[in-house]
Amino acid sequence: PPHPPIPATLFPTDPDPMSGTLHLRVAEARGLRIADRNGSSDPYIKFRHGGTKYRTGEVHERLNPIFGHDFAIRKVKGDESLDLGIWDTDKKFISKGRDHLGNVRLELKSIPEEGLTTWCPVRHHKTGEVDPNLGSLRIVAWFQKEGKPDLAARDKAFNMLYSAEKKAIAEEKPIDVFVGTWNVGNAPPGDISAWISKGKHSVYVLGAQECKYDPREGFKKCEDDWKNSLQKAVGEDVELVKLASFGEMRIAVFCKKEVRPFITNVKSKTEATGIAHVVNNKGGVAVSLKYKDASIVFINAHLAAHQGEVKRRNSDVNEILNGIAKTLVEVPKNSLQYDFDHVVFMGDLNYRLDFGDQGDKKKPSKELFEKMCECVKSKKFDELLASDQLRREMNAGRVFSGFVEGKLEHEPTFKVLKNEDFTYNKERSPAYCDRILWHSNTQKKIVCDGPNAALGVTTSDHKPVGCVLSIPGITKPGILPAVQKNGPSCHIVFEKLQVNAIPKMDANGLADPYVEFISDILPITKKPPTTEVVPLSLDATFEKIPGLVTTVANAERLRCHRIVMRIMDRDKMNADDIIGYASLELHKAISPGDSNTSSTAFRLPVISRG
Repeated sequence: PPHPPIPATLFPTDPDPMSGTLHLRVAEARGLRIADRNGSSDPYIKFRHGGTKYRTGEVHERLNPIFGHDFAIRKVKGDESLDLGIWDTDKKFISKGRDHLGNVRLELKSIPEEGLTTWCPVRHHKTGEVDPNLGSLRIVAWFQKEGKPDLAARDKAFNMLYSAEKKAIAEEKPIDVFVGTWNVGNAPPGDISAWISKGKHSVYVLGAQECKYDPREGFKKCEDDWKNSLQKAVGEDVELVKLASFGEMRIAVFCKKEVRPFITNVKSKTEATGIAHVVNNKGGVAVSLKYKDASIVFINAHLAAHQGEVKRRNSDVNEILNGIAKTLVEVPKNSLQYDFDHVVFMGDLNYRLDFGDQGDKKKPSKELFEKMCECVKSKKFDELLASDQLRREMNAGRVFSGFVEGKLEHEPTFKVLKNEDFTYNKERSPAYCDRILWHSNTQKKIVCDGPNAALGVTTSDHKPVGCVLSIPGITKPGILPAVQKNGPSCHIVFEKLQVNAIPKMDANGLADPYVEFISDILPITKKPPTTEVVPLSLDATFEKIPGLVTTVANAERLRCHRIVMRIMDRDKMNADDIIGYASLELHKAISPGDSNTSSTAFRLPVISRG
């Protein structure tokens, strides 16, 4: 079940439960409701016991805030309950009703003697009903039966809970996600069971391009017809999470019903790269979500067509990544590539094969076409892929830097004759236009089964492609709050920081670089920690590097996060320019269980716009 059964309780039958001290850690939340126009919230937790009010600090512009606040609540009886209210700070409005994000009820009798660490679903503040769209709150609780609040005993109890939780996380299986992409060819789909296995996977993410056709009988819109086709394919026990459309592009996310409570923070965004960058004939549509603790964004794209438009396709990818980031990233100023744990990019990417001497010509010669078809027939796919434009551009670092792809062991999916398995149209060279790539920022990486092409789907001049991604790291360890006075804390100190080979940003052929530090485990401030500006330099060594004090102190949790360095160019006349981003994954710098001083050296690529 989504939330495990209540364990053996501390006060199961006691008619006169004793009182004591409840040690409560309000650790963090995930998937909270958007309350502000900027697509975020400024949440805090407040509750009351007896005549005493309790409150955490505010966490600005976060839907997945880390509170890390400990309370010792005295004279609590075991048959009581606490209602923790989640609120959004809003200085512009007087009405508190719009700021109430929901409640979490903690039944003290549900706390076993050894304590409890769990995610509690957020309930609607009026109806009391659980809604996955309201998110969940992570708490740690331990009941001290007698005496004054004993913080040492509390820490011991919490550490034992974390140890048990760590073992459970180590045994956790990854989530299996079927990712598929298909250029539908603006024709009603027929049987697509060769592409999608019914009810087999926990999550389905299905992207479509050129998906605009006259709806069939019983449907008013093409989108409804398409949704019905997908629902039949995935099965009745699978429900729709989100369907987003942009022109002829669509992306749909489905999941099994028992999985739905774990999916939160569902959002979507579109980005046009077509005519004047506003017409939706080309571009991308994205859906982002959290599955438990893993943040994932799925992007479906249709890039510029034709053999010679490689640079245009590269530019389209970069524009889509940059444009979608403006809305979907949670940490302000971060890049899409480093804000999410996993980025999955699919679609008709339109990269072709520069096979033989075709060059930029749309149509291959008869001899060249026959040679390519013979490679397909003989399954000499590596010979074809040696001239793949996308692989060449990725290897040169011009697009999809840091992304990976499954091993292609199937036929080219474009350009096939309709109502045929794999017979190619001689007007175009066969090509691997339909692709699925991904980028992970976690220690454990995605494992891919596939991709595979669906031969039996014949209504388009493209074949559908699909693969199964096993996505790990879906639950993160609990946090040990960092306390800067008389308690645990973590300081990240840069002994030396250099940025080399900076591109020329100014008219004088130089740049004026500085570095900003961005992370979801750094305190939220109006301006991020920043180095000094090194004027007139393309190879900068920084001397004034700020020390970073994180909001989390335990090594196991720190290893799940990253410090992003945004390299900027100071411009006295206009807004400062972004040179690029570099990401330091902390699992590379912190050993498991390490609570002492450690150091590491690193050299990281700087990535600009993908």
